[in-house]
Amino acid sequence: MKPTKNKKGVTLLELLITMSIMSIIFLIGFTSFNSVIENENVNCGVQQMVYAIKQARHYSRINGINTEFDANAGDNSYQIKSGTTILTNEKIFDSSSGKLPTDVEIINNTCPKIYFYVDGTPVNSTGVSLSSDCIIKVGYMHGLQKTLTLEAVSGNIIYDK
Repeated sequence: MKPTKNKKGVTLLELLITMSIMSIIFLIGFTSFNSVIENENVNCGVQQMVYAIKQARHYSRINGINTEFDANAGDNSYQIKSGTTILTNEKIFDSSSGKLPTDVEIINNTCPKIYFYVDGTPVNSTGVSLSSDCIIKVGYMHGLQKTLTLEAVSGNIIYDK
């Protein structure tokens, strides 16, 4: 019998198999990470909209003036107005107000304009209390979407987390 030699190193076949397995694991991890980022962007967009609606309502109460929350479907931005002043442009609330995260947009909005009376009550453009809840969908057009609802009677905001 021939004596066996101690092999050192790896064969090309072993290296290729290891690299293939590592590539598959990396691909699975990358797609999972991408969905986590999309989910966080949509969550951030919803929370920004909730914050903006609450700020518009609060601004009308504190200052005793009517405010308007304007968010049109298809846009990735919103405005808070008081009279002719666009408060989101004035950066009264925060430095990022008025703009949703990249590629996140307002998919659908049953109340493109929400007005807040001086006491913070949500009303329509003629000053009459809202007859139905305002439902706003935020997210990716062909992907993840979340809903926030401004209740007509109470003015409470409910949203997907």
